[in-house]
Amino acid sequence: MKHNRNSATIRNPFARWATTMAALLVLASGAGAQQAGIQGIILQRDGQRIPSAGAGVIRWLPAREAYIITADGVRLEIPLRQVREVRTAKPRQFDAAENAVRTRRYAPAIPVLEKIVTDYRRLQWDIPAARLLTQAYMGMGNPAEAAKKAEVAISGNPDVWQDMEFARLYWDALSKSGQSGRLGRILLQGIEHGSRETAAAAQIMRGNIDFDQGRYRDALVDGYLRTIMLFRDVKQVQPEALYRAVRAHEQLGEHSHAEKFKKMLLSDYPQSSYSKDLRSGS
Repeated sequence: MKHNRNSATIRNPFARWATTMAALLVLASGAGAQQAGIQGIILQRDGQRIPSAGAGVIRWLPAREAYIITADGVRLEIPLRQVREVRTAKPRQFDAAENAVRTRRYAPAIPVLEKIVTDYRRLQWDIPAARLLTQAYMGMGNPAEAAKKAEVAISGNPDVWQDMEFARLYWDALSKSGQSGRLGRILLQGIEHGSRETAAAAQIMRGNIDFDQGRYRDALVDGYLRTIMLFRDVKQVQPEALYRAVRAHEQLGEHSHAEKFKKMLLSDYPQSSYSKDLRSGS
């Protein structure tokens, strides 16, 4: 099934919840009236570029599910359902904050990333900034706060499920902060409404939950084997699915099946970290 990152949210019950949450957050923080106008362009689904040349000042109106763009003295309101993509320039401090997170200097990056998430809500850079913000709090050993920060971004953008890396960070934060019940429900959202990459990763995560609780057969059937068979085209998740299938079969005493998947992993993905783990016996 093909999912569109800027698809209208009316069809998705989670999206309706997310839209409501976004409006509540705006009212609570006063961000709706204060959101900075950001220079950029809007590409519509009919192929039209607004403005046709140069750039305009764009604001996101969560209560109306629409963008306001002002260019050359003309102000237009464009409903989300008509928008294919919003393009804005990278925030000036984004690269420095990203480098700080990657070099584990989390504290100075956090306020910069929080401001970008607020200023660029639904303006292209909120999700990349939220991904780094979540990573920063995880790096500081605070998964509960990481999950909270992720949910702020999710509440303003239900199409976040198209970003597999961000989704996995969020799930990991929920898992490490002991929110397993909530995690199970959120994984279903990733499976049902995410990109194929996100759905495949959610299947594996669901399998990991079963595995950790000793439900090895469920981990295989609902998690790893389903990913191996139904998401064969999602190459980036296949090494993990194969590796974990090996471990689950071993736990069940099904060593011939474990050997089969071990050979597949070593043959098809010899350079993956999971192949290296198998070869090292870890």
